[in-house]
Amino acid sequence: AALNGTEPDLGALKRWVDAGLVGEVYWGRASWLRSRGVPVRPSFLLSQFSAGGPTYDIGVHVLDLSLWLMGHPEPVSVSANTWLKIANKPSLMKHDPKMYELPEDLAVGLIRFANGACISLEASWALNSPELDTWSVMLAGTEGGIVNNPPTLVREEAGILTNTYAQVNPDAGTASHTAQIVAFAEAIRKGLPSPVPGEQALITQRILDGVYKSARQGREVKV
Repeated sequence: AALNGTEPDLGALKRWVDAGLVGEVYWGRASWLRSRGVPVRPSFLLSQFSAGGPTYDIGVHVLDLSLWLMGHPEPVSVSANTWLKIANKPSLMKHDPKMYELPEDLAVGLIRFANGACISLEASWALNSPELDTWSVMLAGTEGGIVNNPPTLVREEAGILTNTYAQVNPDAGTASHTAQIVAFAEAIRKGLPSPVPGEQALITQRILDGVYKSARQGREVKV
């Protein structure tokens, strides 16, 4: 959510959106795919500890980032499917496949919003894909488009299609998560509003729950 802005590259994407350079965002793709990356710890694999797999573990991060960049539009429905094809079988991975009690190693869904926009969500721990461990967020708008790696703005300017790359100094920021922890601590110390309102986290969770519900029922479900 808002704490994504503490990362310089993600903050650049948000500034492009807020400056109107992307226009009305009508479609996005939030993807985190691992070809062979099931966690080893049993707490990730046993249903008594985890209600879901990669959707809850890594899909949440790219979905959360997408929602933040889009200004948290109101979700209305989810249509999704989940598959368990690789993680519950012997493989090159180090986890015990006999302990894998989760419903999926791959989930793909389409999230619809009240404003007409949609997000395609993809999350996998195990997939026959050349993408070893790749996450990406792409948003397409009426005036431009953005993608996170590298932070890029696509626009039509001076009669040509241009790609603008944000110049981000890797030494300019702090270590991963440090700025986020500081932001939370400052909010507590100074009595400021939470940088991430609980309502936003609740909506994100409802969308993720909708992915599993839609997959179980084999139809689109309301959020």
